[in-house]
Amino acid sequence: NTMCPHPPPLPMENHRKLTMLTCEWCKRRFCSERADSKYCCDSHKTLACDKRRNEKRNKRHADEEYLRRWRIKQKEKEKLAAIAPTSPSKPPENNFNNQYYVDGLKEINEMLDKNKQEQKLRDEKYEFE
Repeated sequence: NTMCPHPPPLPMENHRKLTMLTCEWCKRRFCSERADSKYCCDSHKTLACDKRRNEKRNKRHADEEYLRRWRIKQKEKEKLAAIAPTSPSKPPENNFNNQYYVDGLKEINEMLDKNKQEQKLRDEKYEFE
């Protein structure tokens, strides 16, 4: 630990007392007239502020990416609902509709496979950025 580089001031009338503190950026000891100082110099204060800003920006970008992926999933669900309006767990009763149902399921499965492959490619793309 490095001690304060400033010599203690000469006793003066109405002079504030100096306090030894630890810089939150570099962890070095420094002296200050203010007991609530957090940083030993202006540049460390600026670096800490920049770090906080970048953390907020990174969180915002992560939230935006989450929303983008959620919207893609919603669009895929809408497409699937348009292709097969009936529920896959309850096939229609007559034969003509059963064939329509089976064809619809095949189409849905093909689309799901295609979407999974596209999503995998998008995920790989974002890993390298």
